[in-house]
This record gives sequence, C-alpha cells and structure tokens, in this order.
Amino acid sequence: MKREEIFKKPSVGRVFAGGVWFFLVTSVAGLLPWIVTLLAGRPEVLGPKGVEFYTTSWALVAVCELAGLGLGSAFVRLVAEAHERDEEEGRIVAANATIFMLALGVVISVVFFALSFLLTTNPQDRLAFSFVGLAVPLLYLRDPVISMISSMHRFDYSGIANASGFIGILIVGGPLIVLRSQEYAPYLAATVPAYALLSLLAALHFFRKVSPYPLRSLLDPNTLDGRTLSVFLRRGLWIALTGLVAFGTTISLSISTAKALIPQRELAGLFGVAAGYGWTMAVVTSMTGPLTPELARAKERGDEELVRETCHLINKYAYGMAALLAMVYLAAGELILFAINGPDYVSLGGAPVVKLFVTGMLLYG
Repeated sequence: MKREEIFKKPSVGRVFAGGVWFFLVTSVAGLLPWIVTLLAGRPEVLGPKGVEFYTTSWALVAVCELAGLGLGSAFVRLVAEAHERDEEEGRIVAANATIFMLALGVVISVVFFALSFLLTTNPQDRLAFSFVGLAVPLLYLRDPVISMISSMHRFDYSGIANASGFIGILIVGGPLIVLRSQEYAPYLAATVPAYALLSLLAALHFFRKVSPYPLRSLLDPNTLDGRTLSVFLRRGLWIALTGLVAFGTTISLSISTAKALIPQRELAGLFGVAAGYGWTMAVVTSMTGPLTPELARAKERGDEELVRETCHLINKYAYGMAALLAMVYLAAGELILFAINGPDYVSLGGAPVVKLFVTGMLLYG
C-alpha cells in the first residue's frame, strides 16, 4: 500500500505508520545536532567550555517552548475534533490558536531579551542569548503550522518539516567546528534560529499541500472568538503543566539551572553533554505523536476499539525501545563517554550523570 493511501483512513495502521515515520525521520535528523555536540565538545575542538554555549542555548529555547508544546498538542486535538464535525468550525479553532500562539511567541521573545540583558553581564552570554530570543517567535509561528499538518494525520510531513531544521544546525555549526576557536564559541547558539527558520519554511511547504485552509485565513483577526480561545487556553495550559513533569522538560530545566548555579563553564558544558544522552531516549516517545489526532477523532465517532488498540500498540513499542537503549547506556556509560567525548568528560565525572539521566528516562517511560 502506498504511503499516501495509509494516511487517508482512520486505523491502528495509520497511527503506527505515522509514529514510525515520525520516529525514523526525527531519529535520523536528530543525529545532526548530536554530532555537533560530540565534535564541538571534543577537547581538541572547543571542549566542555565551548560546547556549553550550544547545550545551554538549546535548553533555554526548550524552556521558552514549553507553553508552545502544550498549546500545540491542544491545537492538534481540538482542530481534529472540530474538523470531524464541521470544516468551518475547524478553521475557526485553528485561526484562534494560531493568532494566540504567534502573539505569545513575540511576548516571550521580548521578555527573554529583557531578562538576558538585565541578568547577565558576560558579553559572550548576551550574544548567545540573543540568538535564542530571535528563534522564539519563529518557533511559535512554526508550531501552529506543524500542528495543522499533524491534525490532518500527516505525521510523515510534520516529521520531515521538523527534521529539515536540523540542516541549519550543520550549516552554522560545521564552520564553527572547523575554526576551533573559543572566540567564536558563542555563535554555536546561532544554530537555534537556523533550525527554527528552516523548519518553518519546510512546514509552510507541507502546509500548502495538506491544509484544508489557506494560511492567511488562520491569521484573520475577525475569527477571534472568546469561547473558542478560552477552551484552547484551558486545554493548552493543562497539557503544558503536565509537561513540567516530562523528562525532556526536566533535562532542559536542569541544564538551564546548571548554567545559573555552576560558575565553571566547563562543568556546565559537561552537564549539558551528559544530559544529551538521556535526551536521546526522549526521541523514542515521538512515536506516540499520532495518538493525539487519531484518538480525538475516534472519540468523536465513539470508536472505543480503535482507541484501545492504538494505545496498546504504540506504547508497547515506544517503551520497549526506550528500555533497550537504557540497558546499553547503563552497562557501558563510562566507556561510551570516554570513546566518543574524550577522557576530559570522564575525569570530570560525566559517566554517573549520564546514568542518572538515563535511569530517570526509563522510570519516566
């Protein structure tokens, strides 16, 4: 059966296919930022001190994106439900969500810029944080576009759009790794807006292919409705709050906290690299992405059997893969850190930190 045919009809197969597509694309593309971390963090390149700009910047943008992740999940669910009932109702919900998310991104960006200049005095940190602030509104525009694609069950397209952004990481990070200069290390943070811009452009391309509504109709202020917006915010806030206990969010918050509390930049860089090993396990949970729109529409139709089979299949495979990866890390964490990152990370105590993050990811799963 062709890929286009699989995504047309509601079924467990569509959810599994979407999960596999999203997982494979995200995993393969996810190697790119990890390769940058490994290469830039090598002692002979930038070392723990230089790579700290990279890991901290990505952790900070993930924290800024916390609200967007909650709102994005609410977008997918509510639009999928509304579109099942009436196409115009789906457009109104999508428009309210898009306008609010874009406005929120601008506000968060302004606040982030202000705080970064008020609370930091190091010019290198200010430069790195400026790149993060620039990326935030781009990501908050990208999120509703990708959510619209996902609500139409095209997780193959949304996965490719997300993965396209990782090319920007190589475009910016590659030359900086070749230069091997601590002077240019803060520019590793420019990988964040590069990722945001390329993933946004790719998302817009796929949006035009699958969305039943033109993008301009989702930016129409005349569609704003208090009741619709209220439901969207309640759902999004609840999902964002529950996301605070998610292990991926915990990693991002912990790296950001380490930046604030650890004066030695080398130790903060070590913490970020070690946390990255735990983060690779979070990618496995991306297989559950197709559950949201599929379950929303199945619930609207009263299809309890599809709900039950879908949850069982996806969760079984996602947890099994996470458990396998955890065993590898726990058994050979120190050897992996020594072979891939170098002896500096082992001497600084990175192996126990890797095992701590991985154990937490397994328990969370």
